Amino acid sequence: MPVTTLPFIILGPDDTPKAALVAELADTPELRRRGLSKRAELPVGRGMLFDKVGAYWMKDMEFPIDIVFLDQQGTVLEKQHMPCGPEVARTLYVPASKEAASALELPAGWFDRCGLLPGDRVRPARAE
Repeated sequence: MPVTTLPFIILGPDDTPKAALVAELADTPELRRRGLSKRAELPVGRGMLFDKVGAYWMKDMEFPIDIVFLDQQGTVLEKQHMPCGPEVARTLYVPASKEAASALELPAGWFDRCGLLPGDRVRPARAE
């Protein structure tokens, strides 16, 4: 099954660009179920955008990730760290906000290095 990838940009509250990334779209039941499991790593600036919010877990994950929950407009609501390992494989991660509409996963620490904060926005990058 081919996976769609799209470029995104993260903007601060004043529309200042903070970072760019490319995300695979998890927009089918199979892609949402599989997520990033059974991968050895992700390249820098690559992630996965889930088009629906649910409960996330780290089953069969080989590296830690961070998950950011977004509202319908792509505004960052919160970030959670998701460690990997057998002791946390069945821990469920859910958004605290009922406003969450999608979720973006990237390797652990990437969002912190970009200075991502609640209120920032994730937007599709415009073609130049």
